[in-house]
Amino acid sequence: MQMDGQEFLTAVKEEAFEKWSVTAADEAAVNLDDLFNFFDQQLRADKLAQGEIIIDAPEPEDTISLRLETAAINLPLRYFNAMNKLIDETVDNEINVYMIVESKLVSQSGLFIDFAASVAAYLDDADSVKAKIATFFNEKLELINAGGWETLIPVVEEIDATDDEPEASQETAETPKRAK
Repeated sequence: MQMDGQEFLTAVKEEAFEKWSVTAADEAAVNLDDLFNFFDQQLRADKLAQGEIIIDAPEPEDTISLRLETAAINLPLRYFNAMNKLIDETVDNEINVYMIVESKLVSQSGLFIDFAASVAAYLDDADSVKAKIATFFNEKLELINAGGWETLIPVVEEIDATDDEPEASQETAETPKRAK
């Protein structure tokens, strides 16, 4: 799927893309098949699309969003201003499928986006692309359940500033004398 920059930017600005969203009570209720069916229909119809599964949480800040979006660059569709600065309106762009997870625990910014495939590759071999997407979402959910991105940072032992300095060696080397 190709789209010139102006056409893509206009579609994003006017939100002229197909949207689908469902809320799951928890991770066990997540059904990627519905998301994939929506995407299959939109991509076969040569349409831009955004599909989202929202995993509800008691606190709004703990909500998790699993999304697929078609875009010309790896930015969420809601980042129109950034896209507008980066996309040349006169150039044809390959439209790709991007996998997006939003959660305060998925990264420092709360957003993780990755390339799934071009739309053409998705349509040519949907099963392998869907497997890649499912693996991506599962890995990010496992990370979130393990405590989040901060658990990936190695723990550095703090040095107690009151510790004595290591003792210097008692041996001293003689400084060689210069020959005159």
